[in-house]
Amino acid sequence: LRVSKACKSCRNQKTKCNGEKPCNRCLKHNRVCDYSESYNQPPNKKVKIKEESPLHESESLSPNENKTSEIKHDSNYINHLENRIQYLEHLLSNNSSSKFKNIEIEEQEGLNEFPKLPSLKWRFSKRHQFMLPMQLNNSIYSSLSEESKRQITLPRMQYFGWNMSGVNYIKSERLPELPEFQLPKPKTYYIDYFFKEINPLFAILHERIVREQIEVYDKLKVRNEKTNQTKLFTAMLSLIYVLSIRFIEFNNRNGPNIESLKIEEILFNYSYKIISGLSFEWESFELIQSWLLITLYLRVSHRQISSYKALKSAISMSESMGLFIEDRRIVNVSPYELLKAKRIFWSAYTFDRLFGLQNGRYSGFHDHQITRKTPHLDDIEKELTSDDWITKPAFLMLQFAIVANFLHTSKHDSLDFIKMQQVNTKLYKLKDWLNDYGFSDDDIFKDGDDEISPVIKTQVKLHFYDVIISFHGPILFNYVGRRFYNPGLKLEMILESCQGIIHLMDQLNKHECFFIPWYQNMLLIFNVGINSITMINGGVLIKESKKLVTSSINLLTILNQLAVIDNQGKIIKNERFNMAKECLWALKTTNHILSLKFKEIFEDINEIGIDHGSSDVNKVTFTQIGYSNDSEKQDKMFDFIEKQRKSIQLSNDNPITSDPMVDPEPNGNPPDPQSFEPNESKVSKDVPTDDFLGNLQWFDQWLDFN
Repeated sequence: LRVSKACKSCRNQKTKCNGEKPCNRCLKHNRVCDYSESYNQPPNKKVKIKEESPLHESESLSPNENKTSEIKHDSNYINHLENRIQYLEHLLSNNSSSKFKNIEIEEQEGLNEFPKLPSLKWRFSKRHQFMLPMQLNNSIYSSLSEESKRQITLPRMQYFGWNMSGVNYIKSERLPELPEFQLPKPKTYYIDYFFKEINPLFAILHERIVREQIEVYDKLKVRNEKTNQTKLFTAMLSLIYVLSIRFIEFNNRNGPNIESLKIEEILFNYSYKIISGLSFEWESFELIQSWLLITLYLRVSHRQISSYKALKSAISMSESMGLFIEDRRIVNVSPYELLKAKRIFWSAYTFDRLFGLQNGRYSGFHDHQITRKTPHLDDIEKELTSDDWITKPAFLMLQFAIVANFLHTSKHDSLDFIKMQQVNTKLYKLKDWLNDYGFSDDDIFKDGDDEISPVIKTQVKLHFYDVIISFHGPILFNYVGRRFYNPGLKLEMILESCQGIIHLMDQLNKHECFFIPWYQNMLLIFNVGINSITMINGGVLIKESKKLVTSSINLLTILNQLAVIDNQGKIIKNERFNMAKECLWALKTTNHILSLKFKEIFEDINEIGIDHGSSDVNKVTFTQIGYSNDSEKQDKMFDFIEKQRKSIQLSNDNPITSDPMVDPEPNGNPPDPQSFEPNESKVSKDVPTDDFLGNLQWFDQWLDFN
């Protein structure tokens, strides 16, 4: 039966309503059942509308309809909406109903949701046909009797019919065996160093869980097992050794031990082959973590391209697994797997956004795809207490990455004024937080019981300064012949960042941590030098810039002079850091070019003429007020003028009873005019009005020389 009234919900969804309050459908879905009078008024009944309709001119509903100039009555407005709905339905019917049979769908909830996947197949897919076989079999299987169920094996989850392969299927390459090696120090030393001095910056690995796995790994002696899971864990553990060896050895006073570096290379090659081989046909959380470890190692020790490609592998696998989605519809998934997906994604995101600023390659992750809730700085305590995976440095690095996202998502190399204001607001807030919670430049190396390594704190602050320079750096192009204006760019923020970088480098050097090969150190020293020479070239902040250039060259010189010495004191390698020589050469060459420019300018100015002759011309004598070239007489003259000034000032409060131009001497007599040889002891009363010097003489008695 057709009811005369329908509630708002049923009317909007074009579903049947039984007319009761609440109706069956609203009751079933726990909705508010509302019968608004405006929805069910007869067409000819007038309804008063307090406000004029916002629609003053209707759009053309079809080529054959005329536009109405103004809608004044509610009935006209309702007719307008109904006509438009009918027109849109007409367009839809031409594309759908005329070709497919119109089927009334009872329920539509859930059709737009992502398919539910088992945790074993943590993959991202929007193809519903992929899920249909499993859902169909499970639905039928659940209705079978227990006897029938025992006769059936449900099909596994996979893409059935993916291709027509056969006959000769490509076999997986055999994974290498773990090579024999002997570390110079106990393995626990390198593991402890990694989780203290390396991992906290990005929180790639969950320290507690990995330590538990290492303990089981050592007890069961499973390192020789040939399962892929064991080989992958062995590769990850080898990468921990590789990174720790690199950082420890290069900070030694005499340089790295060559034999240790050979072990590092062997272990890295083994790990890379395992991870590359497994990534060829598999994907997992652990593989993403492994690629991030490889990215960090290559960023520290190898080329841009290799590090960038390793990071792309981690990003590609994260996207393939859908880690950027907040609400994954996965069945039989544990809370820890959800946490793992969250932490690994934000770690990869931090790598992507911050490394992108350094190599100029933006947006590995596409911002419009990410549906995860972005953690804010105000949530830091909540995040740190919710689990023991995330570290304070890693959370701060994530905040820097979120700020860097403004550049990653910008269509241009620089932001407009409004966006820069937003960025500056975030940077100021981060700066205040860093200063208040132990990350200020002066507090980082202070003695305390803080669990965070000072070196890790330093790297956090250096990344913060790098973000500032990346955003405000375009203003420096104004001093190299380019015109660039944006009131949101602040030169003082660049100067402060450069000074902070040099201060932190001096602190690292003072505390014997300067040679730890963190990738930011040499890069930022060189950037400070170039930025400072640029400001000198532009004639701004010259005093401060000269100090920064000097400090940059001194620090690079220290790195350039480091050699590698063996136990017998013999020099094995003349250069510990090969790129220090390149940076020092480029910086001094730029400085040389600038000096040649100034030299040419100096020669041109000399050519124009700087022989100004005697300076006597600058000794002007104003005889009307007694000014002469004699210094002693000048002093007397200025004393006299000062007395006149005080006398005039005093006259504002007391009546003038004597000549204001003449003060008595200490003995009570007026001063002798000849003592400082003025032309007249007081102003002449018969100076012609058109005499310029005479007018000056008259005004001088009222001048306040202070």
